[in-house]
Amino acid sequence: MKKRILIRLGLLAWLTLAGLALYLWWCLSGVSGIGRASVWRIKPGMTYKEVVAIIGLPPGHYRANIQEVTDEALLEGVDQFRRWYTDSGVIYVGFDAGGKVTERSYIAFSESFLDDLYQSLGIDAKVGPYGFGH
Repeated sequence: MKKRILIRLGLLAWLTLAGLALYLWWCLSGVSGIGRASVWRIKPGMTYKEVVAIIGLPPGHYRANIQEVTDEALLEGVDQFRRWYTDSGVIYVGFDAGGKVTERSYIAFSESFLDDLYQSLGIDAKVGPYGFGH
């Protein structure tokens, strides 16, 4: 009898962890590559073509709902921004005069469970490991 209960509890724990992993993967993957996970893959010095290859789409608006998004002021060393908008957030990528990435950021339009988790772990969910204002 105890063995059956332990097996059922183990199966329940495994299913719970598998469900959590699937949920995290779904949340981080973003729409068509426009999400936090893509931003974390963009590194300083990458070219525009490399950034588009990571995100999978050219810069633009990929939203069903229209929301006003104010543009950030240009930062020192950033000559131009490219933006990818979705219903859940926006990716900003700053390029220098040579066309190389200097800054990148993902800004969520609303706070999610993962944003709260990142904040409690000390991870800046708005900009990732490096980004605007750093």
